[in-house]
Amino acid sequence: MKHSRYRPAAVSLLLGALPVPAEDTGIGTKHCLTDPPHALRHDAQFRCPPPIDESIGSQPVDWSPWTHQPDCVNAEKDPSLKYCVYSNSRHGDQGISIITKPKTAADSATMLDEEFPGGHGINNTTPSYAVVDMPPKGKGVVATRKIARAEAFMSDWATVVLDLSFPKAMQQQVGHQYLHLAAEQLSDPDKVLGLGRSSAKAVDIVEDILGTNSFSYTLGGDSHMALYPEVARINHACKPNAFVRFSATSFDVKVVAFRDIEVGEEITISYIPMNHPRERRQRDLRRWGFECKCSLCTASKTDVAASDYRREKIAALQEDVLKAIGELDGTTAVRAAYEILELVKLEDIPTMVASQYEVLARLFWKAGDTDTATKYAQQSLDTLMDMGYIDYRADDLPLLLKDFNSKNMSCNWRKLDIFLLFASLAFMITPSRGCSTDEDCSLNGICSQTKQACICDAGWRAEDCSELDLYPATRWSGYNHTNATGPDFYKEGAGNSSWGGHIIQDPSDKKLFHLITSQMAHGCGLAGWRPFSTIIRAESRTGPAGPYTFAQTLFSTFHHNPTTIYSPADGKYLLYCIGRDIVTPDTCQSQKFNNTISVSSSADLRSWEPLEAQLENVTNPAPWPLWSTQNQTRAMLLAVEKNNIYTAEDPFLWRDKRGHWHFLVHYLVDIDLGLKGPRVGAHAYARHWRGPWTFNNRTLAYNTTVEFTDGTSTVYYRRERPKLYFSDDGSMTPVYLVNGVQEFNRSGSYTLIQPIGTSAGEYERKLGFV
Repeated sequence: MKHSRYRPAAVSLLLGALPVPAEDTGIGTKHCLTDPPHALRHDAQFRCPPPIDESIGSQPVDWSPWTHQPDCVNAEKDPSLKYCVYSNSRHGDQGISIITKPKTAADSATMLDEEFPGGHGINNTTPSYAVVDMPPKGKGVVATRKIARAEAFMSDWATVVLDLSFPKAMQQQVGHQYLHLAAEQLSDPDKVLGLGRSSAKAVDIVEDILGTNSFSYTLGGDSHMALYPEVARINHACKPNAFVRFSATSFDVKVVAFRDIEVGEEITISYIPMNHPRERRQRDLRRWGFECKCSLCTASKTDVAASDYRREKIAALQEDVLKAIGELDGTTAVRAAYEILELVKLEDIPTMVASQYEVLARLFWKAGDTDTATKYAQQSLDTLMDMGYIDYRADDLPLLLKDFNSKNMSCNWRKLDIFLLFASLAFMITPSRGCSTDEDCSLNGICSQTKQACICDAGWRAEDCSELDLYPATRWSGYNHTNATGPDFYKEGAGNSSWGGHIIQDPSDKKLFHLITSQMAHGCGLAGWRPFSTIIRAESRTGPAGPYTFAQTLFSTFHHNPTTIYSPADGKYLLYCIGRDIVTPDTCQSQKFNNTISVSSSADLRSWEPLEAQLENVTNPAPWPLWSTQNQTRAMLLAVEKNNIYTAEDPFLWRDKRGHWHFLVHYLVDIDLGLKGPRVGAHAYARHWRGPWTFNNRTLAYNTTVEFTDGTSTVYYRRERPKLYFSDDGSMTPVYLVNGVQEFNRSGSYTLIQPIGTSAGEYERKLGFV
């Protein structure tokens, strides 16, 4: 590579050591994935050749397995400390030279005889990749065929390995001399000397090349840096499509695909830990003269902020785990570890998932729950195998569990724990005045026992996790036709006044979204909702936020406030509403009569069965199925209001991922003041649907002010009929808030859809809308 800003350059190796942050992997080196645990290293050989230095005999047999007589030098300030150049020009593709201490070289000599566990060979009958010019980066690697997820498609050997204490121990000139000797004793020095540099003005070319292209590496328990010439051509991305799989017992590596890589796609790896927020990543890379332009770093401000927010949030949970372990508080440690696992999956950092399963396994093993520990240990191994990080062996699980019992836990498993505890992340850390139970967090998060603060679920914020994390809405999204005029518009079945609604993804077409909402007939405004309300279906092919266009009338006047929900037991959608069949009046004038709750069903959202009355003299139905994988009942929980004066109305009911129950309601606290707002959105919660329920009258879930993406905002006269649209990944993350809204001094109303947190953007990207 020619342009160093696209590859991490070394700190000057021979001008003394620079300060290294606690989590750093070493000076000027790329970050390596943690080695497999010692317990799983089936191929380890235990031979103990004696250390050798320049005093060894003059015959090649005396130097074996090295092909050159060691050349050694004593440290400037500590003559008892010696470093030597050890070379084997026949190793790998172009030989290897190691600058290290004699004992370290002796301990690692057997690695020259070892191949990568499972064999080094890569099936390259059809070439997998090519090194190409990639302006302005210099060189890069692209796929020449489709590479499958978890496939090892590149192999390489270390050519130069350098003890990181060597630069501090030597004068600069002496250090340069030994670096050049190490390069010259390779079978093909040009393979190394032709690699990218960080600066044409660097004091020494070999030093510059090593610093620009090397990985951090542990040899004999000491920190080293290792250069892999083929891997060095791969550029960096903060969310890469491949990773380097290192061997603990040999000098060779494999590059494995994180995901499917398409023909022509650039292959990337991460040079730094994958869990850091953008500013930290950029700071580390800039320190090496590297400016990252990957898709994650150059994403929109909103997406970058969202990613950073999630990555920073995990730190508090990691601290909780460490502190809880230190205090022997297993309950807190396990709770935090579960939350970390969810965050790791949601932030899509696959290397951390296996590590977190292993942490959970150890926690349960320590607690004496061997069955649960074994389950998580197996999941850890399965994840490692699934991503191509280890190969299958039948005795892996017994060996791992045996390691759990070891009083002297292998250092690499300790490193695996620590590595996890500096990596991962979609729950939000919100500073709090204090909490003692999850109820203090509105059951929208967990109470950190060590921090005495709420850790809010994605989509929620505030000290008690009661406020929706609303993002700016887009003007004229949702279902808003208040600017429509003329009789032709109404003849087509549409109207210019709607009120709330429910978003539903089409069961057959994942890019088609339906909004089942109330719409006033004859162009009547909101004041004539009874008896002019109809129930219609609108469609959007631009995403769940719309804008939606009229598709069909489902139920004519008078029917209102539809709530549509899928019943797993019935395999159908159920539509609950209020109303009764009447002849539509000719003039827009309000009428009063009692409400009846009815229900209809549909398999495709287009053809609906006739409404069947369920309850009389009640209103505003809020259904949710009691079905679960453990209890596949057809029973439906239905919350309703009586026809009287209430503190809150328009309930929306749901059950979260933990099995807790929630209401979002239109809060009527300002009615006593003769106002419709601004305090309009409130939240209630309970561990069981039977209660006891807690109604939060301290903080609001939302108010009447809405920010828009064009930089403007609107304070609404009315904002009612709340409904949530949730993620489809099982986490029950709220993605959109739907309300019926009415502006001041306007007769018309419309359905507003506002995104919640970063989940909305992530959801739309997943579906291909962004």
